Amino acid sequence: MDKIEYKARYFTFFILGLFVGGILGVILINLLVSYRVDGYIKEIQYLNTVIEEDNARLEKLEEAIHKKRLLVKEIDVDLKFKEKDQEDDIARITLQKHIKEKLSGILGKEVDKIDGDILCEIIDKRIMKLDGKEYQLKVNRIMISQEIKFWVEAKEI
Repeated sequence: MDKIEYKARYFTFFILGLFVGGILGVILINLLVSYRVDGYIKEIQYLNTVIEEDNARLEKLEEAIHKKRLLVKEIDVDLKFKEKDQEDDIARITLQKHIKEKLSGILGKEVDKIDGDILCEIIDKRIMKLDGKEYQLKVNRIMISQEIKFWVEAKEI
């Protein structure tokens, strides 16, 4: 009788060990896969933004290809968050995309005819809403040449 109870107990612990091990394995695999999926989502969003920017730039440059003047070919936004704990890659990419969309009208324009003050006013002190959060933008510097570069600081309000 003791031998049967011992085998039953051994079998119960074996089945319980398999069950607990299986659950822990599923949880571990789920954590690893979700981490990689988040990375892929960020990369896809970044690449989609790059494609949209390049398409817009290509259209503007094709319109102005016959002109031999110095033209704006690219807009670059260097976005920093005021506080390090607010940094979010998806929010950064989305904010950069929205800023570039606001400035897409200057692609293909002559560099001589662009007013830096007006460009600065388009972005400076603007409030943008993303995923229920509001970000206020502040332009620190601007460089105007064939590539217009903005140094922008974002602060969550």
